[in-house]
Amino acid sequence: MEREQPSFVNRKHLSDAKMLASANRRAGKIRYEGISYYRMGVLHDNLKEYKKAIGQYKKFLAICKRTNDTVGEALAYNCIAVDFQMMGGANNLEKSIEYHTKHRDIADVAGKFTSYSNLGIAYQEMGDLDQAVHNHQNALRHAIHISSLEGESVACANLGVAGAAHGEISTARACAERHLQLAASMHDYKSEADAHRQLGQLAVADGDFDFAREEFNQALEISQSDVTGKAETKRARFALGLAKGNEKLEAHMRQIAEAMQ
Repeated sequence: MEREQPSFVNRKHLSDAKMLASANRRAGKIRYEGISYYRMGVLHDNLKEYKKAIGQYKKFLAICKRTNDTVGEALAYNCIAVDFQMMGGANNLEKSIEYHTKHRDIADVAGKFTSYSNLGIAYQEMGDLDQAVHNHQNALRHAIHISSLEGESVACANLGVAGAAHGEISTARACAERHLQLAASMHDYKSEADAHRQLGQLAVADGDFDFAREEFNQALEISQSDVTGKAETKRARFALGLAKGNEKLEAHMRQIAEAMQ
């Protein structure tokens, strides 16, 4: 298990990244300068300094636009959107939606899944359930398109929650059942337990207390059997804050470095 680095380590790395950005700017190495800004944004995120992180990601975004780096541009939009969402509040959520939409418009299919998922969560936080359901439906469609069982599972879970809040109980139940099926097939015990709990809550809403009790018992049994903590599974890759961990990033940064050698 990775340990979170102490704040003084992140502060030291921030100082190093700042000097590196300055050196690359003086040397005219604009893409390396941009990477330094991105790293500073990540370090500010580690310190939960989201406003400062946004400032660095915007510098990274500006350089990506100047160099026609569309992969980096999509990454920057996503990072900015996520940080506005992390800060919360109506104004920040509106900004988050603005940048998630920009990410959606430029991203590849996998990136569109991420942006639609985050848009659904943001709209639900703002109380716009129609838009929340619409975006989670699009996330589900893109997850199916790329044959991602993990993505489909997450989208079904999100759509089920949004559907229930919207009063669409039959839709919510269908999504929870599919979420359960996918979670069980992937041995994702945490998600499996979550799906049983969601089905139990929907049964309570319908007044079917016997079925609700069965679902809650199954959720409890699964949770108790997962004593090793292995339920922290691939599903977490699609969690809000981890959207920044774009698995293409390292390959993308290597390509930039190789091109400049």
